[in-house]
Amino acid sequence: MSEATQFSIRDSRGNIYGPATMEAVRQWIREGRIVPGMFIAPERTTDWVEVSNHPALADLFTGQPLAYHSPGRDPLATLPAPVSRAPIELAYNRPTEQTNPLAIISLTTGILSVCSCGCCCNFLLAPIGITACLAFTTTALITGLLALRQIEDQPERYSGRPFALAGIILGLCNLMIAGATVVVVIVRSVTH
Repeated sequence: MSEATQFSIRDSRGNIYGPATMEAVRQWIREGRIVPGMFIAPERTTDWVEVSNHPALADLFTGQPLAYHSPGRDPLATLPAPVSRAPIELAYNRPTEQTNPLAIISLTTGILSVCSCGCCCNFLLAPIGITACLAFTTTALITGLLALRQIEDQPERYSGRPFALAGIILGLCNLMIAGATVVVVIVRSVTH
């Protein structure tokens, strides 16, 4: 590790301090600001090692009494303010982006609405087909719009915009087909 490598220090309470160079860490140890029982890791990693076991720092702890057991002494009081109270959130620890479930539902119900609109063309099944087509179409439209909103609000968490758009488009097309089919059924029933 080069001297330019930055390190973070974690105390027994889980507070994270730093980043600091190795030389600064060594100075803090000499000053008693970092004591055995604390941990060190290169910045942006979770490779925590107890400071007295770190190869570059072990020489500073040879024969040193455990300063943090001294009554009335708080070594943390002299450290810079903690970066955060929680452990560092690393890019590889973040939840991975997932396809929005509502986008998948929108696409699926959009496809089902196409299939159910096929039933509309068979006039014996028209009432069942129209009902199913409208149910699937409505579901495709609503879930597609909700999915787009969630994807827009949380882009680091959700993907699936093409699925949501496809579901909305299929829903709109099938709504027009269902509307036309209803008009045809009504005209046919009036003329017969």
